[in-house]
Amino acid sequence: MSPDLMYLEDIRDAADRAVVHVSGLSPEILRDDPFLQDGVVRCLILLGEAARQVSPETRGLFPHFDWSGMVGLRNVLVHRYREVDFLELWTIVNRDLPPLAEELSRYLRGFE
Repeated sequence: MSPDLMYLEDIRDAADRAVVHVSGLSPEILRDDPFLQDGVVRCLILLGEAARQVSPETRGLFPHFDWSGMVGLRNVLVHRYREVDFLELWTIVNRDLPPLAEELSRYLRGFE
């Protein structure tokens, strides 16, 4: 398997796990639960790091993905962790990650 496919799998898997972490929970629960925050943040850091590794050619297959946003969020979570808005993270996880994971799942099924 090519490195890009492995990174795409990592992105999909991290997105899926982040969604599971907050599934059915209110944004306030994420804001107020440091253990839950740890799991979600870890998933988003992994997602961003994998996104950083994807080649420009493979990124071009998904021009509508916010590649710089994924990497940028990772950088905020790692370097500016005191500035994290967990209510906004909850929105990102619930709004942006399910369609991202679904599209990557469809794409990756072609390589099984």
